[in-house]
Amino acid sequence: MNTERIKIIYRPLFLITTMMMLLLCDATRGQQSQSYTQYMFNRYLFNPAACASNGFTTIGLTVKDQWTGIKGAPLNQVLSAQIRWPKNGVFGTRGSNTTSGYAQGNVGVGLSLYNDIRGFIRTTGGQLTYAYHFDVPSGQLSLGLSLSMTQLSIDRNKIVTEFPDAWLNGAKLNKFVPDALFGVHYTNSEWYAGASIANLFQSTPIMRQYTVLGGYVVRLDEEWSFVPAVMAKFNDNLSAQADFNTMLYYTDFIWGGIAYRTGGGGTPGGVNAMIGFGYKNYSIGYSYDYLIGGISQYARGSHEIMATVTLGRSERFYRHRNVYKFKTSEGSGKISGRKYWKW
Repeated sequence: MNTERIKIIYRPLFLITTMMMLLLCDATRGQQSQSYTQYMFNRYLFNPAACASNGFTTIGLTVKDQWTGIKGAPLNQVLSAQIRWPKNGVFGTRGSNTTSGYAQGNVGVGLSLYNDIRGFIRTTGGQLTYAYHFDVPSGQLSLGLSLSMTQLSIDRNKIVTEFPDAWLNGAKLNKFVPDALFGVHYTNSEWYAGASIANLFQSTPIMRQYTVLGGYVVRLDEEWSFVPAVMAKFNDNLSAQADFNTMLYYTDFIWGGIAYRTGGGGTPGGVNAMIGFGYKNYSIGYSYDYLIGGISQYARGSHEIMATVTLGRSERFYRHRNVYKFKTSEGSGKISGRKYWKW
């Protein structure tokens, strides 16, 4: 066998091997590793225990176009739905122990579908979630577990090789990866905190990822609120990346904020700005990430759009949950209802 023949075969084989390693490395990045700027509006994406923790049914869509100006830059899309399951089921009989007439439910169930494109690598999949919410004297403590299945594939049409690619065309360039995510979450009328562990199965050689998040509600008056929050992600090697943000809300009609993201874990650092609007059961938000670091020389930033529909926003439905109450200036209890649904 001559040397040229070895080169022709070796390089496609090397390319295929390299791509399969990229798939393995990308397999556990999944939805939990994405850096969504407006994560505080859908903490369920990073912590299964937060699924339906606010007591409502919520359908959300988030799309993020990263690093605009760079060909093949990441594009992230996720659609999620979460529901607080009534004790007797959605079609169960009415009870008499709550004002709404339905028996109290402590179970949250959720589904998320995601699609991520990074150059010639596409990651698609979904996760099913079960969460149980315990009423405790000071608020609500939750535990949650998600099971996911992710398909990773390579788009051959985006690959150009120097040598004939018969081996490449015949290769199976996709992989299915099961995984699991566990989380714990606590919330009351003033603050929330949670922690989760991703890649429980360790289906690939990639290390587990740990996420912690929290926020505190500072009520300036009955209409204005200030909410500082943080989310940090790290792995077994303590490679870390964190988001620090502050948000200002005027009821649920309009909000805005700024954030700072440290670089790490393959994510560049940046300064972010957010703004959003709400009307009845609908809300929409936009964020812009100004990148900091070497990649900022080539990219113009990242754009993210978030939209949600919240069902069951009723002052009656979860009136028994004091976690959604606050004290007015007169000292009397008032149901937050849709006014302070966001945390």
